[in-house]
Amino acid sequence: MIITDIDKLRKPCREAKPEEIKGIIQQLEVELKQHSTGIGLAANQIGLDIKVAIIRIPDKEKIDLINPKIIEQSKEIVFYQESCLSLPDLKKPVITQRYKQITIENGFDRGKYVLYGMEGIACQHEIDHLNGLLITDRQAKPYARPNRKIGRNERCATCDVKYKRHENVEHGFVVKEE
Repeated sequence: MIITDIDKLRKPCREAKPEEIKGIIQQLEVELKQHSTGIGLAANQIGLDIKVAIIRIPDKEKIDLINPKIIEQSKEIVFYQESCLSLPDLKKPVITQRYKQITIENGFDRGKYVLYGMEGIACQHEIDHLNGLLITDRQAKPYARPNRKIGRNERCATCDVKYKRHENVEHGFVVKEE
């Protein structure tokens, strides 16, 4: 049964030991198969306090995560609509911010893997679970918009730059100087 208790999901998991892995991946696979919309599952989502997760994307290679750690990430961010089996009350997917590409250390041999696309996003999602984070923690921040329309020849009150197109990170708009 999938855990939906937020307090339990927010607790970071402990490192797995080799002798503990047997059967956990199989348990996760059995549970995941009962949910047709799911592509990944972390051990804490079924009540186990251990850093193990699986990703099963149709027509892709199976990914088993054992004590995974993101060791490198791209600077490029992607926005993605995510849902979560542990958050069934969400009425619609959450738009999250994720790294476009990640490199993880995984398993007891600490093998390194480069992941991107759906596999990279799913890995980030499951690693977040193992660290006590939820998709709501990764929700994309909406850009601030001005209360009124800004003319292209007006100057920004914050940075004194003429607006042609303005969206500066500090105050929500990028600056394009003339």
